[in-house]
Amino acid sequence: MKTNIFTLWMMGFLLVPLGAQAQTSGTTGPLQWNYHADTKTLAVTGTGVMPDYASKDDQPWKAFRAEIEKITVADGVKTVGKRAFSECSKLTSITLPVSVTELGYQAFSKCTALKNIALPSGIKTIRSQAFVNCTALTAFDVDAGNMHFTSADGVLYDKAKTKLIYYPAGKMETTFNVPAGVHDIGSYSFSNCTTLQSVTLPTGSKTIGSRAFEGCTALQNIHLPNSVSTIGGYAFSSCKALSSITFSANITKIGSHAFADCTGLKEVTAQWTVPLIVEENLFKKVALSSLTLKVPAGKVQAYKSTPVWKEFAYIAEVANQERIDGLRIYVAHGILYLTLPAPQTVQIYNVNGMAVKILTLGPGEHIEPLAKGIYLVRASDTVEKILVK
Repeated sequence: MKTNIFTLWMMGFLLVPLGAQAQTSGTTGPLQWNYHADTKTLAVTGTGVMPDYASKDDQPWKAFRAEIEKITVADGVKTVGKRAFSECSKLTSITLPVSVTELGYQAFSKCTALKNIALPSGIKTIRSQAFVNCTALTAFDVDAGNMHFTSADGVLYDKAKTKLIYYPAGKMETTFNVPAGVHDIGSYSFSNCTTLQSVTLPTGSKTIGSRAFEGCTALQNIHLPNSVSTIGGYAFSSCKALSSITFSANITKIGSHAFADCTGLKEVTAQWTVPLIVEENLFKKVALSSLTLKVPAGKVQAYKSTPVWKEFAYIAEVANQERIDGLRIYVAHGILYLTLPAPQTVQIYNVNGMAVKILTLGPGEHIEPLAKGIYLVRASDTVEKILVK
């Protein structure tokens, strides 16, 4: 009996596994997920903890990762797993329920279209790099009832506002003054904020986390108060516009590659009377042979004998008007910086002799924005002429 060739072909076609077509629903741990292609929405439902994913390719919805525009997580889900939604490059909206208490490591990393995110009251833990490389992100909005986190002007802090956790990489401001009371600048907190040109840390800041300012390619000025004691690894790596940095004598630890690839550096001031021992890769890819290093009086030879510091082309003592252990007055990027050894009144006059500002200040670091022009600044028995441009 002859079998029709077309019939055999059709039978073979019907026997091809339909698994070649990506699943649009399934389970992940105790939870269920559904992808709705018509609305480009991923919905996660159920009760319990979302699994962690070793890589983005372990995501059960990986076939739709480049399409997903909206994610809804239903009440009952307790966590967002490690790398759960990493590299959902078209994601613009995420809805999290109050039942979620934790956002995992790199949970939303490289979600480059995400502009804002609302964090509900139940969030207790945000793991490292949860929002790293979310380059369009302009604001965090934390529910007022959250007991662990808060937000101000779109910036994410711990509840007590002693730690800055994330400054959204998509904010377009060129300057930022970290609020008084912040002690810790979190790891990755400003990473890839490519429009920031100047950041000022308040007196009392202690720690700058690893990779905190990595990739801030427009950053020209960073004011580190004397209270800073620790700078993490890669903290300022690839800050190619940074032209100068001052290390106070209170800094006791600087991590590896902290200023690697800072190719715009021209001058470094080190205030340690005994040179700090640092990693040999601290300034990796920086041409130290063309830079100036300023050090305390009488300490040039000590720095010339210490690894890394001895690589600088020019090592010179700090001039009297820039003396380290007392009053210091200088201008950078249109801002007057004052270091006061004791409480005193500071008077600022214009070239016509008229008082512009009279300030009563305590000891420590202070900043005062000024309009362009020439000024005389009197502090104690010292008068300095400054140019703001």
